[in-house]
Amino acid sequence: MNKKKPFIMLPHSGDSTYPNDISPQDILIYLAIKNHMNKESYEAFPSYATISKEIGAAINTIRKSVITLQEHGYFSTRKEGKKMYYIFPKTDKLKHFEPFSREFLYKPELTFMEKAYIAASQRFMLKNEDTGEGEIFYPNSQLSKLINFSESTISKYNHSLESKGYLTLGSNFTKR
Repeated sequence: MNKKKPFIMLPHSGDSTYPNDISPQDILIYLAIKNHMNKESYEAFPSYATISKEIGAAINTIRKSVITLQEHGYFSTRKEGKKMYYIFPKTDKLKHFEPFSREFLYKPELTFMEKAYIAASQRFMLKNEDTGEGEIFYPNSQLSKLINFSESTISKYNHSLESKGYLTLGSNFTKR
């Protein structure tokens, strides 16, 4: 039986400035497409409707993100009839990867933008070995520069995710 791992690997350059070239929404759409990738061919072919249903993104948002992701080398595409194929590089120029839990793609209680925020901010978390929770030690002003979200947007999603039980806000850090 071919059982999928509980996470998807998101490439990054290994420094704190990446992936500033793409938005949190682009990151989430990349993860949603890569979730369908065949491990042998490095291809995926989910439709825009499938991606939209899975993560709650608008079709136009997906179209724009696919163009951005192609321009930045995350994958190339090929169209056969009505089917779009996404071809991921077999050897990624980026040697660092951050695992992202598949379960967050399918949480119906989370909005598309909440999922995008989690995906973008996850790589800036440190795991607390005592609790197993991720902790962010960056103030919102610094995190906003790292993930391309405004401070007010970060604050909005922090409070929203806290009310849903997905994080705890502390005076110096955020736990997830």
